[in-house]
Amino acid sequence: MAFAGLGATATRLERAAIQVARFDGEMSLTQAPFATTSPWVEGMASARLARIYDTPQRVWLAELGRGRWRMAAWVVATVRATRLALEIGAARDLGELSLRRLNSAVLGKAGPVVEEGWDERTRALVTDLAAFMARDDLPVLAQAAVVYGQLVTRRPFAKANGRTARAVAQCLMRAKGLTSGGAIPISAVFVYWRHDLAAALRAFHRGDPMPLLELYARGSMAAVAHARHARQRQEDLVASWSRLLGRTRNGSSARRILPYLIDSPVFYALQVAAALQVSPEVVHKACAQLERLAIIQPLGPRKRYQKLWCAPEALAAMNTPAGPATGVVRW
Repeated sequence: MAFAGLGATATRLERAAIQVARFDGEMSLTQAPFATTSPWVEGMASARLARIYDTPQRVWLAELGRGRWRMAAWVVATVRATRLALEIGAARDLGELSLRRLNSAVLGKAGPVVEEGWDERTRALVTDLAAFMARDDLPVLAQAAVVYGQLVTRRPFAKANGRTARAVAQCLMRAKGLTSGGAIPISAVFVYWRHDLAAALRAFHRGDPMPLLELYARGSMAAVAHARHARQRQEDLVASWSRLLGRTRNGSSARRILPYLIDSPVFYALQVAAALQVSPEVVHKACAQLERLAIIQPLGPRKRYQKLWCAPEALAAMNTPAGPATGVVRW
């Protein structure tokens, strides 16, 4: 596919890439909480694009092994595939096996998908995509858009081509150095641009990549705006919790737990004890204090140190929708 004649679209793709890289650098420098929660946000949105959805609380419970809701399990698989995509991208492993690993992860399977039913055309398509991803002479967002379009419209896998394609796009951006601290939640924007995305993919299937390239440029800018908003909301939430603690000393376990709630809004006390390297007794007392302030609430009558807790506001902050207004991007 030729990229020499992109004209103004190339400029927009470059501007979007600069904004993505700038935001990623901010996350890396400030150790902002969104860097660790972004794969969850992107994975949830990617699943929703595929019409797969469950409540955030049930998704977290499913990830912790509590609950057997089918839809929640599929969402968890998509979130884990997004995390795996970032790991594969960090290793710059863009081969055919990585594509199959990501499809396997989206399906919730441990190993690579067996190539049953693959004909020569399908195998050639995946091989060509891997070679295309390995190129370093093309705009990264253009590569991501084309790979996404190819996987969605050509459908080399038996199932979950869309969710696999969105994971591969995150993998590609990480491998090319456009991101390093987390995922850019472009799927959270596409959820609201579903009709535009469908139209762009139809045009791509007919041989016209320009609508999809334009949508990826505009969507990446909107995703950065959404990510900034989500990060600010998380930081404001920790600050408001800190004010609720009043005169509690700065180094107390209750204060140290607050940032942890952003990363893991549903948790066991023993998880926090291991993360903070304190005793379960100390964490239990801190959780009791946070419960009195309505920062967290218990889930289920489990034994004392096996009790499951939830921070509802943190869970809501992670699941903040992009909203139609996020998509208003002026060049």
